[in-house]
Amino acid sequence: MALLSARQCVAGAAAKYLGLRSMMVLLGPILWGTLLADVVIQMLGTDYARILRAIYAFAQIRITRTYRLSSDANRSD
Repeated sequence: MALLSARQCVAGAAAKYLGLRSMMVLLGPILWGTLLADVVIQMLGTDYARILRAIYAFAQIRITRTYRLSSDANRSD
């Protein structure tokens, strides 16, 4: 009885190990690629917060020009 229980525990541990190992085979290169991309971005010094603020501002301008308010409708361009 104890031998059967020990075999089941070892089999469960082996299955968990193989599952974790196969998952890390997939995630490992993704994590290294993310780290490499982050290092390159930091080296380039691109300020993505500034870029996102500019995109947001252009989107607001586009929305306000596309969907004019009723008070703006009386004015002409």
